Amino acid sequence: MTNPNLNPHEVIASEKTDNPSLILLQRKGYKLWLEKLDHSNEYLWCASKDGRGFMGHSGADLLGIVTLWERFQENWNRRTPGILDELFEEMDDPYEDEE
Repeated sequence: MTNPNLNPHEVIASEKTDNPSLILLQRKGYKLWLEKLDHSNEYLWCASKDGRGFMGHSGADLLGIVTLWERFQENWNRRTPGILDELFEEMDDPYEDEE
């Protein structure tokens, strides 16, 4: 499925964004490491600074989580405005024409 809103020059989260994300986090003074999940080939991307720990499923995930904390601190889990709900409402239903 192709998204008509994206062009070939857009930046999309992938393996290619992991290292640049880690570079930014390291420059901000975060300690970085990976933690392997038990009985799995998966791992968590981890960062810590000033006694606060963060985890994500990719470098870009980790950068996003850290950015949320840096911007919102203890109020990081904001519910308003309800942008996610609005996006779901605006999203086209791929099964709409099948009925």
